[in-house]
Amino acid sequence: MFDYDGNQVGTVSDVRDGTAHVDTSDGDSGILDDLTDALRWDDDYETHELRNDDVDTVDDDGVHLRQF
Repeated sequence: MFDYDGNQVGTVSDVRDGTAHVDTSDGDSGILDDLTDALRWDDDYETHELRNDDVDTVDDDGVHLRQF
């Protein structure tokens, strides 16, 4: 998964009932701090549900988040 600027911020680890679950353990912590706040994710967890309205595009490279 990539932020709007193309930085890798996580990996879709699972999709359940049409909802992507993102593992952020491999993401850049500096970028993730702001992104976690914007997405209203709990810092205590490394896996988060990704809401459809937070996604800009999905292509062969991965999931790209909208600009926050």
